[in-house]
Amino acid sequence: MHLEILPIEKKQYAILFRMLRKKHRLTQQEIADRCGISLRSYQSLEAGKLLKDDEHYEKILAIYHLHHDAHMDEYVEFHQLTKRLSNAFAYYHDKEVSILLAELSEALSKQSGAFSKIACEACVLMKEILEQERGFTNEEAEKWLELCGCLSGSIKDVMAFLLYQREYAYRHDRLFLAKLYERYISQSNAYRLLITAALHLVNLSDNQIAAYRLLRICLKQSRKAENHTGEVDALAYLASVCGICAKNEFVYYASLCEKQFAAYEDLEEKRKLAAVHNLAQCYADMGMYEKAIKWFACYLNDDRSVQLPALLWYMDAQFAFNGMLSKEAIVIRDLSKASKALQKCWSYYDAYFKGKDVYFLERCLMKEVLPVLKGLHPAFHQVFHKQLVWLVKQTKHYKSLYEFECVLAYR
Repeated sequence: MHLEILPIEKKQYAILFRMLRKKHRLTQQEIADRCGISLRSYQSLEAGKLLKDDEHYEKILAIYHLHHDAHMDEYVEFHQLTKRLSNAFAYYHDKEVSILLAELSEALSKQSGAFSKIACEACVLMKEILEQERGFTNEEAEKWLELCGCLSGSIKDVMAFLLYQREYAYRHDRLFLAKLYERYISQSNAYRLLITAALHLVNLSDNQIAAYRLLRICLKQSRKAENHTGEVDALAYLASVCGICAKNEFVYYASLCEKQFAAYEDLEEKRKLAAVHNLAQCYADMGMYEKAIKWFACYLNDDRSVQLPALLWYMDAQFAFNGMLSKEAIVIRDLSKASKALQKCWSYYDAYFKGKDVYFLERCLMKEVLPVLKGLHPAFHQVFHKQLVWLVKQTKHYKSLYEFECVLAYR
């Protein structure tokens, strides 16, 4: 039976075939002879070049007793499980995540295709590490990255995210994973993993220069593959990293990202929203508040966005720009789905819009907001520090400011 293999799947097969050949200790010539193709053709396949005849791919898979499983992302059960896992560490304990991974690996084992088998192996590896309550060893991390290079869209995203969260929680040697990513992923064409690697470099090892270099690779590869979503993602994160380590290039990448939003109509909506939010935050961090307000408004008025966290950023940018707050440009939706801590933060702005005086706002910030701020990202500390400074200038209650800074060890 002849199968139609998509170009993106063929690129994944290039990585998979190289991994399987090394695992079974076969030479490229041996594989080429078994399949009846020239050595040069097989070498081109492993290098990522696409062969027109899909039968060659089927013959190579048969050597390893595998077959092609088309469009893995379309399996309904698979899609539901990966969606739940994408927020796993925010909503579940390790034991529950382990159960979800067991369900996913069981669903994948029923498909028995090449990509399903690799994804199942990745699930089992992560499940073992969760159950043993530890981080990855060097060898396991090597194996994990090798498996991730062969995976398709949704499962690749989930697995990269799980690795990121796990290592962030457990690894003490911050440079280890960054070096591993840099050595392995910079040679692949997996743009999502490149972006995850860049985030690791920034957040785990504080190495913005290396992240900048990886994102440049990602941008180049996405353009070569005409992957518009990957290109916009890379541009948005490049703008973010440039805001820290190469400020003279920030405006260039940010403006280029804006142009691509308008030029590309085929962008994945979820990825586009993430890039819009990231771009807005970049402008705010660079003090370009007028542009930040514009892009936060685009994000906040989209029904698919997670509104409340970005709403707080929007208010902060607006306050920094003109010294006052307004929600006229924003359609406020149901905020009850957000965490209790963020709802407490919003109660301050709610009181502001109801016309409460500065003394009431100061009490609200100190009694309602301050107790929950310690559990939030430090960036939120900065948002409400600015508000308190503004209030204290009017109330003259400098003790409140001192207490705020002591509680949060604010500098």
